[in-house]
Amino acid sequence: MQITGKHSIALSRETVWAALLDPVVIKQALPGCDQLVETGQNAYQAQINIRVGPVTGAFESRFSLTNLKPPESYKLIIQGRGQAGFLDANGEIRLEENGEATLLHYHIDASVGGRVASFGQRLIESTGRLVARQGLKKLDAALQKWVDQSY
Repeated sequence: MQITGKHSIALSRETVWAALLDPVVIKQALPGCDQLVETGQNAYQAQINIRVGPVTGAFESRFSLTNLKPPESYKLIIQGRGQAGFLDANGEIRLEENGEATLLHYHIDASVGGRVASFGQRLIESTGRLVARQGLKKLDAALQKWVDQSY
């Protein structure tokens, strides 16, 4: 499954970059994230609750940000495990200057297995796109909070 898109943020690229590396912003932007623990430099463990069709499950997730190229891009490695199944994903976040704003491009390649996968590719992909939209909405709110607290 692939999830790709772009999202405009009314902040400078440097500001967005700094915020995206802040664990507080990361936790606030992750849909269903109950707990986030930093386990190393740009490495995290999270408890995330996700619903796919009629299945709701808690996933113990590990993710890391690698190949950092400030303030342009980084790669994501994500692994989630729970009773409902698993998610393994790799992706890239790329920030592009767009006047006084920033265009955030995202591309995620993911594979899903277990009970969650039994609901079919179309439901999984639509849920993935929904979670991405929810995450971007939460990211906007987290960025605004972060900027307000920084000044």
